[in-house]
Amino acid sequence: MARSTYTGIDIGASGLKLATCADGVIKKITVADVPENLVRDGRILSPEIMAGVLQKAAANGGISCKNCCVSLPSSVSFFRRLTMPAMDVEQLQLNLPYEFRDYITQDKAAYFYDYSVVGILRNENGEPKTLDLMACATEKQTIAAYNAMLRRAGMKLRVAIPEEFCYSVLLRNYEEENPSAERREYAILDLGHSATRIHFYTGSVYETTRVIESGGAQLDEIVAEQENIDIHAAHLTKLSGRSGVLTSEQCVNLFQSIAVEIMRAVNFYHFNNPESTLRDLYLCGGGAMLQPLCDAIAATSELALHPITELLFGNGAIAADMIRCPVAIGAAGQGEGNV
Repeated sequence: MARSTYTGIDIGASGLKLATCADGVIKKITVADVPENLVRDGRILSPEIMAGVLQKAAANGGISCKNCCVSLPSSVSFFRRLTMPAMDVEQLQLNLPYEFRDYITQDKAAYFYDYSVVGILRNENGEPKTLDLMACATEKQTIAAYNAMLRRAGMKLRVAIPEEFCYSVLLRNYEEENPSAERREYAILDLGHSATRIHFYTGSVYETTRVIESGGAQLDEIVAEQENIDIHAAHLTKLSGRSGVLTSEQCVNLFQSIAVEIMRAVNFYHFNNPESTLRDLYLCGGGAMLQPLCDAIAATSELALHPITELLFGNGAIAADMIRCPVAIGAAGQGEGNV
């Protein structure tokens, strides 16, 4: 029986990504610019304006599927790996809010909580002893705001999941489609606009994230100053690579700085996980389209670099856009029930 069709949505500081998936395959992708200062620190400052951006992007991209799965950035959700004593579903629902007490200072009832069991440790008699969980929490008013925004855009919110879990969906689907592939560690490097993030996974199970406070926004500022143009024009110039702008000393220094911080983050992961066999780094985000940046990372990292498209499922016509949209693709995959 055919799976349902869903549209995944990833709203970033500079780009809006939409991906429609059906029958386990990416059917359509569209990427649109987000107006400057409309999203700040992951929060949408004007849901009304964003609704118009969503509606226009879907129309321009030929996306007609209204059932939507939205990725929640870390600024509006909490995502944790937890170990809890074995208990039933009712007890989990009662106790889960207390596991977020270090993050949530207001009324715990103001939040939604959810979890996924990724492992069960049993005693010598085979009885469950502890539960290994991926758990998340987000404010109810956040979900209400997304719901209202999507309705205004003519869409329906079906699922909302943390960004980190979107990558879990991709990895789970990849391992299901490639049963001969050994279960291994993955590092996913998101070369984003406001920051660079490295997410670490064992199989499809989330481990941790390291954030580097450097990204495409800093590069735009360098290009704007060098070329004496505004930020928007600098962003377009950066993507085109014209005038050899990315080979300037300032740009090269930024690339090398990001590459060194990535190496440090990987080394820190190895230090905390001495038995790690991590050997692959999968690149995504707008920065993954900048060859000088990728070259700097390759020259510094001891890991093998791959485009994240190697983990995705889609057709060749949209392969070039998929590197920017893994989170939207993972969100759509969650709607299809791939995990």
